[in-house]
Amino acid sequence: MATTIRPEDEQLIAEVMRTGAYQNADEVIARALEVLRSEEEWLDEPRSASGEKIDRAFEQFERGHLFSAEAQNDLFEIWRRIASDNLALAERIDNEFHDLFCFVGQDAAPGHVRKDLTRRPVLFFPLYSFLVVYQAEVAPIRIMAVLRGKRNLKLFLRKRL
Repeated sequence: MATTIRPEDEQLIAEVMRTGAYQNADEVIARALEVLRSEEEWLDEPRSASGEKIDRAFEQFERGHLFSAEAQNDLFEIWRRIASDNLALAERIDNEFHDLFCFVGQDAAPGHVRKDLTRRPVLFFPLYSFLVVYQAEVAPIRIMAVLRGKRNLKLFLRKRL
């Protein structure tokens, strides 16, 4: 399939590639299509589900942090895995995550840069065997991922961010 890209879009792709987060234009376009698909899925949801998401987003905003859809899925999967063995522990760890999010939301500086994992402008903060990945330069901060430290983080973050 041949595609024509407008000059202003080519310039935007080049700017994004200069950040070092993407190796080529195909990666930039693939990520843009992922975001588009996510937006379309969100818009296709019933109005009540969308209203619930908006309410949750306002609550997060008031606490000083927002979640990417992927980070919300990460948290749910972590909770689900732990809850299958110990529901009380899953609830406790989930509460600790949310306390941590409020903490970094109030003072976005406590995390650290991991140039060995990504060149994206994100910070990392550990909690047990997990790493919270967040954007601190936005207000409120944006939680991008919550990952187990045992994963191939560099590869995972290249695909995710």
